[in-house]
Amino acid sequence: MADLEARTQEVNTDDQKDDGIDEIGMYAAFDFVPEPHYLSTGKVWVPEQFDDDGTRDTSPLSEDAKSALLEIDSIFSKSDVAPRRIEIEQSWKANHYKRGYQFLLYKPNGGGWTLPGSGTPFSAGNQQLLSKVYRTDVYGEKGEIIIAALSREVPRVEFFPANPEHGPDQTLASVAGDLKDIWAKNNDLQKILQDAASIFCTDDRALFWTRYELNGEEYGYEEEEEPVVPENEDNPPSEPTNTEGSTEYQDANESPLDQSSVRRPRGRVRTTAMGKLYHKVPIFVDGQYQMGCISILEDKDVAMLKAQFPWMKQKIQGGGDATGETELDRIARENVSQAVPGQYVTGDAINRHCVKKHTYIRRAMFFDDCVKPKARKELLEKFPDGALLVKAGPEFAFARNEGMDDHCAIGHPFPGSGQNRRALLESLLPIQDYINELVALALDFAKRTVSKKWMDADAFNVEALKNQTNIPGSIGPFQRQPGIPVDQLIFIEPTPTPQPWLITFIQWCITSLSEQISGALPSLFGAQITGQVGSEGVAVQRDQAMQRQGCPWNSLQSLFALAARQAAMLTAKCASKDINDVIPGKGRVSIKLNSLKGNVLCFPESNPEFPESWAQKENRVMSVVDKAMAAPGSKFSEMVLDPENLAAIKSAIRLNDFTIDGADSVEKQRAEFEILLRSGPQDNPQKLKLQATIEQAQEGMKGVIQQSLQIGQEPDPQTQQQVQQAPAMLQALQQKMAQMPDQISTVPVRGDGSENDQVEAKICFKWLNSADGRKFEYGSPEQKAAFQNVLLHWKEHDASAKKLAAAAAPPPPPPKVSFSVPADKMPAPEQAAIVTAGGVPANPQDFEEHATKTLNSDVAKKVIPDSIWAQQLHDKKPQ
Repeated sequence: MADLEARTQEVNTDDQKDDGIDEIGMYAAFDFVPEPHYLSTGKVWVPEQFDDDGTRDTSPLSEDAKSALLEIDSIFSKSDVAPRRIEIEQSWKANHYKRGYQFLLYKPNGGGWTLPGSGTPFSAGNQQLLSKVYRTDVYGEKGEIIIAALSREVPRVEFFPANPEHGPDQTLASVAGDLKDIWAKNNDLQKILQDAASIFCTDDRALFWTRYELNGEEYGYEEEEEPVVPENEDNPPSEPTNTEGSTEYQDANESPLDQSSVRRPRGRVRTTAMGKLYHKVPIFVDGQYQMGCISILEDKDVAMLKAQFPWMKQKIQGGGDATGETELDRIARENVSQAVPGQYVTGDAINRHCVKKHTYIRRAMFFDDCVKPKARKELLEKFPDGALLVKAGPEFAFARNEGMDDHCAIGHPFPGSGQNRRALLESLLPIQDYINELVALALDFAKRTVSKKWMDADAFNVEALKNQTNIPGSIGPFQRQPGIPVDQLIFIEPTPTPQPWLITFIQWCITSLSEQISGALPSLFGAQITGQVGSEGVAVQRDQAMQRQGCPWNSLQSLFALAARQAAMLTAKCASKDINDVIPGKGRVSIKLNSLKGNVLCFPESNPEFPESWAQKENRVMSVVDKAMAAPGSKFSEMVLDPENLAAIKSAIRLNDFTIDGADSVEKQRAEFEILLRSGPQDNPQKLKLQATIEQAQEGMKGVIQQSLQIGQEPDPQTQQQVQQAPAMLQALQQKMAQMPDQISTVPVRGDGSENDQVEAKICFKWLNSADGRKFEYGSPEQKAAFQNVLLHWKEHDASAKKLAAAAAPPPPPPKVSFSVPADKMPAPEQAAIVTAGGVPANPQDFEEHATKTLNSDVAKKVIPDSIWAQQLHDKKPQ
């Protein structure tokens, strides 16, 4: 009874309109999960998608429970004051250095950093001071190298079922890759990777925040269902309508917002990489699993927050969360975000911006002494996964059940203790100071050692000379002084000799020292350092430089794996209907709603090597292709030039207009899998048509016979002839029908040579024997039917390929015979035929001509005297 009374506390439609619930996500992004939202108004918004077994308490949050959440957040905000101040100042300074503000002075009163001479008039003294703040930015340059090296390629991940023997987990793992691709499409993962690498360089600790956002302004709004009209009633919708099934389908696909709303915003999973200034964690712990709270801090315009939290518009004002310990964080964020030097922050920004704070609280924190026993019991019941407290400035906005580990992932570039560790470029900060000071010294030396000219005041009007222009090559008269040489009237001071080690030391600091300290070696991109020469030496140096970035890269891989799992699970949790999307380079993706019920794990790709550059990939791919082309017909060549590899080869050489024979057929067959895997095979329409023809003929024959028996009169001769021929015709049709398959695939094979049957058959064959194919072969009845559909499609392509190959094959050569016959005793035509039968082309005229010459020679031997033949005079040529 208590549960029933608790669930009756949900707000109705009128209350939602009064509180602005129907405006959520329409004008500003709202991070959403299908859980009860305990609002600041004392009411509860329960989204339509929320589904449980009826045991959850959805009554309004009591004042004691609400106060307990605010007190836990306050305790966390005031904890680790000194360590938090240190990491804020370190991150603040590093971000200023990256921006180029490198001449900073620590401000002891209030903390932070300021520029020398800022806020004072531009007097001559300050001009001289500010002339020294010209920076030689090595810190930013090395950071760019490291960021470019770490962001070459987005880390790849692999999904596995949380329980390999649990069906829903297996099903979700099979579609998690598609969910990850949708997440990658909706988020610029390359930018997230670059942001994370930049945070590793300056802040050390990076937090990935993944959430499901409703945002009609950015993602658009759901479209209204179109009614069936005469123009499309021949193609009715695939979902049931006006039936019990229709009601169930609509209930399962309702928007999370009120159905009476005119426009319902769409939602997407978003991931953001955040540095230390934008989140707070307990400093003393080593891992996220030990953190009782995590706070995420954002500075938003007051109007934007009012649009985001429409039920509390009147309470939102500019300012922080009324905790003095967090004010330095806010100033640092505003200062860095607006890219203003020192600690300068404009008043309009402070007044217009309000801190939006998300605090994730583990259930263990409910056992703090500040939580009363009754409130603790309520919090444990209402928040089984942990609590999310959201504040707009100091005001409570809402709270809901939400687990910290389902939305947050924390990573560091290096291992260590605690949460304030060394950033990638932290060791370069003093080197940057050395370089700026030494370069300023060298510049000052160059300015101060310009030789000064002294002139005789009696011979020259020095004041007038100062007002004259100094034009190169101009001529001016002067009056000689009697008895004084000209060179004694003008004296130029000798130029001081510069320190020879200064420039060399500056060059060493800018190049070798900064490269070794930061790890931003030029060999990361193939440039030679020192020592080894040649391509092998450069490759070794590049590999060594990459290994220095191994720890940061492994940490980035883990962060992306955690974020990818969170994105997949959030999409599955927040989806209200079947997912249909188009992924660039992959095609159409369709995921059924009932496939999103399980749990998955996600890990970095099994090969965690540092990613190669495009040039390295291109060289390696082309080397393999060259070896395959040099040995056509070999096993290696068949493996490399496999149809499935053609698309990868085309991508590696980066020639979009380059055509590779067979690549389109691979893409075509993969697209056909989307149709083939939706259902089982279909009945052969040609066989059904032929069977209907046979049955119709049999019925017609029976009708003729019955009619003749009824009237007692034999049919006419033509009909009698047709009746006599009918059994033979029916037998021929039945034999033809018996040779036809009972079923065919749902994607017809043309069989006319307009498809690459060999390539498409090979793609089908590989899928049938792949992990997905084996899963379908032994899976559910629907999966088994889909497997048979693909199997039939492969058989049809294979049969078509063999048929076309047989038709295109040249006719077989005539059989060779072996016999023994005295060909020289035969006439010329028979001699030519005998030789031709042996495989040698012959002409009868040649044999006749040869026979004539032989006969004439024999006759000449009889006529010419033997003495001539004896002396061989007939062979001699005339002189």
